[in-house]
Amino acid sequence: MPFAKRQQGDFPAMQMMNPQTQLGLYTRNAIIRAVTGSKLDRMAMGVAEWLGFQENKFPLPVYQWTVDPE
Repeated sequence: MPFAKRQQGDFPAMQMMNPQTQLGLYTRNAIIRAVTGSKLDRMAMGVAEWLGFQENKFPLPVYQWTVDPE
């Protein structure tokens, strides 16, 4: 969890993308439909590529695997 919190910073992405009320769900879904339906997401990616932005790949931490005794 600390890795995810560190990468997300102070932006409350999880709260925004996982609303807890009917109104929140409706609002989130309406915004997503509007953005993808109007192709704004593709346009934004094209502009970012044109400006020279590249995908950031964060190094993932290596965790030790533990086996649960049965």
